[in-house]
Amino acid sequence: MTAARIGLGIGMSAALALAHAQTSATPGRTNGPSFNGPSFSCAKVGPESVEALICSDAELSRLDQALAKSFQDTVAAIDVLAAVTDMRIEHRSWLAERRMCLGGPRAVQRECVANMYKDRLGRLSLWRDGTLVEEYR
Repeated sequence: MTAARIGLGIGMSAALALAHAQTSATPGRTNGPSFNGPSFSCAKVGPESVEALICSDAELSRLDQALAKSFQDTVAAIDVLAAVTDMRIEHRSWLAERRMCLGGPRAVQRECVANMYKDRLGRLSLWRDGTLVEEYR
């Protein structure tokens, strides 16, 4: 693993907390985003955060639930530890990058977040189907 890849995971405690919350989402839960639970909830997010935007939008909450499920399924499907580690680092970086959607009109923020979720779902499918894991074998 390169120093740049390792560096992506350093200093992102909020992203790590959110990643943990997403991976521990209750399967089948449909109300709100995956991170809306006892340890990290919509009631605790800052009003100008990307999480607040997700909490206030039914489609973004649905996309967040789908991403949490896809993340869990992807971790379970990858059989190479180094690949799982890199996929998790990539995901933490994505969580941080998602904040770039803030600013500007709310509709633009919403569209940006929705597109990021859709892109991330596609990227996770590449990890899950083994396409991105082949370089580790």
